[in-house]
Amino acid sequence: MVSPGAAPPLTRPPLPGHPPSGVDAGGVLPPPPPLGRSHARQYAPLYVARLKALTPAATAAAAAAWPDVPLAPSLLAAAAAAAAAGVAAATTDASSLNEPKATAAAAAVSATAATGPLGVKKEGPPPASSATAMAARARSAANDVDAGVDVAVVVLLLKITPKRPSLLAAYASSRRALVPPPPDPPADGISPDDVVVVEDASSRARADVSALRTPVSRLPTGVVVAVRGRVVTSTGAFRVVALAPPGVPPPPPRHPLPTLPPLAAADVGRPGDGDLGFGAAGDPHVLILGGLRLGPDGGGAAVAALLAFLRGDVGGPAAARAAASVAALVLAGDSVAGAPASVDGDGDSDAAAAATAAATAAGLPALDAFLAAAGAALPVAILPGPGDPGPALLPSPPLHRALLPAAAASAGVTRLSAPGVYTVGGRPLLGVAAGALADHGRYVRGGGGVAGLATLLTYRCVAPTAPDTLGVVPTEGVDPVVLAGGGVAAAYALGTEWGVGEVGGVVTVTVPPFAEGGVVAALNLNTMAVRPLRFGGGLGG
Repeated sequence: MVSPGAAPPLTRPPLPGHPPSGVDAGGVLPPPPPLGRSHARQYAPLYVARLKALTPAATAAAAAAWPDVPLAPSLLAAAAAAAAAGVAAATTDASSLNEPKATAAAAAVSATAATGPLGVKKEGPPPASSATAMAARARSAANDVDAGVDVAVVVLLLKITPKRPSLLAAYASSRRALVPPPPDPPADGISPDDVVVVEDASSRARADVSALRTPVSRLPTGVVVAVRGRVVTSTGAFRVVALAPPGVPPPPPRHPLPTLPPLAAADVGRPGDGDLGFGAAGDPHVLILGGLRLGPDGGGAAVAALLAFLRGDVGGPAAARAAASVAALVLAGDSVAGAPASVDGDGDSDAAAAATAAATAAGLPALDAFLAAAGAALPVAILPGPGDPGPALLPSPPLHRALLPAAAASAGVTRLSAPGVYTVGGRPLLGVAAGALADHGRYVRGGGGVAGLATLLTYRCVAPTAPDTLGVVPTEGVDPVVLAGGGVAAAYALGTEWGVGEVGGVVTVTVPPFAEGGVVAALNLNTMAVRPLRFGGGLGG
């Protein structure tokens, strides 16, 4: 490695809005929940807030997808319309009703409306026993919905799976702990016995999704979506024939960013030099990596090569120009060694937790030194990961400044929450929590990579399995994991493998752990193209 003083200092062109760039100026995510602990908050308001926040977008999606399909104001109205159709079909003449059939239709409405969303019991007078009274109530609730055709309604779609971790089962099986730790999530939470339900502020119903091309295993859970179909009065189920998700928020307009001047003719093609494939245009780039997993040894040759490249300490003019084109470095989580221990209530959980804490603490000085050194050369942003020290509930707060004193004192280092937005050159970059993407993949087939990121963006929710199977801070009036504001230019996450995609004009990137191969994603801010770089014993490439 060349000493820091051997290379001339790098000159990076200034980019608009950068720095500072750690503020979510576009309001992509809701503000973080207030600090403090409250045992009075419940999780039901999260689903209510999610449905309220995304209903306008889902309603617009339904109108665009099915312009000729009437929109029911609620599931209850859809059920009432179906019941009214059943009553009309049961009419034998203009003045009499077939009481058994009409009563069955009325019972379907009553059963559907008896329980509100999230298990909240509906209040009010008991359902009318008279078929005539129920028919009048059905026509009133249906408003202008034609009972003889499909309707569209905005609902919360959930999957009930027998593989869902059960705290009660863990408590019953624990013989040591008075308060057992949370049960480990399943490696594969998908079951052939999964049941799909839809609910809104009026009622809840089982969903018959047999008419969809998408199998149940690939349907997301915990998302807001417009569904098209009708209530089957004989079973009370809502037969879904099509889905219309809210859609990806439109990305903000991109204006060309300044580029570096070309190399002098004498500097082109020098032996042993290279631009790592950054190209001759000199466009600004953002490097995205995750899974540094630094320990007491500092990370080895790959981390040293990365830091030397960022500081311009290696290579010739072409390599220096490539390093100067890096506008920012983003760390996507799991930056220290010591993944969360798998704790069993009957095992030596205290020893396992102590070993994990010791490994994590041993890596913090190395991470602090790396961030301080990199932050002196260029802007750096770091998100917390599931293996980093901090609260387990989403949204994960930024790594505490006491853990990284040198980095916290550096103006070039921004500590983000997860999920979090980091803006570089007017391009908002959305960092999805690694734990959220992994949990989504447990319950949705193929939902753990870039395809999963595309699903999260399409449904405008970066942690849809929360709070059902993923811990989240209980809040009231706002869901901290919805994309209820502006759009983003790219979304990234730490995953298990390399992946690049695009959905709705938004680039999606998943990076494997840097500790397992030294792979970094280089995002071109002008073209939004992504290519992998590999750092190891040499310069990279």
